Amino acid sequence: MRMNIRAGTSRLWVVGSVVFVVTVAIVSFSGIRDDFHQLAVEAEWEQYVVLPTFCSLARGSSGVDYKSDSDNLCWYKAQDFRRLYPEYKDLNDEVLAEKLYAKVGKPLHPPRPWQRVFKTAGFAVAVPVAVLLLGWSLLWALEGFRRSPVNEARLS
Repeated sequence: MRMNIRAGTSRLWVVGSVVFVVTVAIVSFSGIRDDFHQLAVEAEWEQYVVLPTFCSLARGSSGVDYKSDSDNLCWYKAQDFRRLYPEYKDLNDEVLAEKLYAKVGKPLHPPRPWQRVFKTAGFAVAVPVAVLLLGWSLLWALEGFRRSPVNEARLS
């Protein structure tokens, strides 16, 4: 019984590809889920812009105008911050938030879950396709070393 190498390697590639895609999905799931969750939370709380500053530079009353955390940061609602820091009146909320978050060492990185989904899917598909093309080209090259019946007849 002669083994059909093409059929065997094709089946092996299908099984390997499925295992690879499932593994990528399992490994990536929690990060993608967290991005979607963060996006939903930000959409829900979009009306409440919270701005940080170092507590050593804080103005106003703790618990009334701002809340402090364990990182020595004080967090203001945008309207309270603007009232207490009039020198920032020329900046819109988005630019102000980017500037303040960068100043305290927490640059804003808005979640982009769909971009992450597409990158992950591209990776999960590209690797098996690359393996398929490499395997196919190797089999094609190895078939060139097989003796053909025409050449064997000439040798006899």
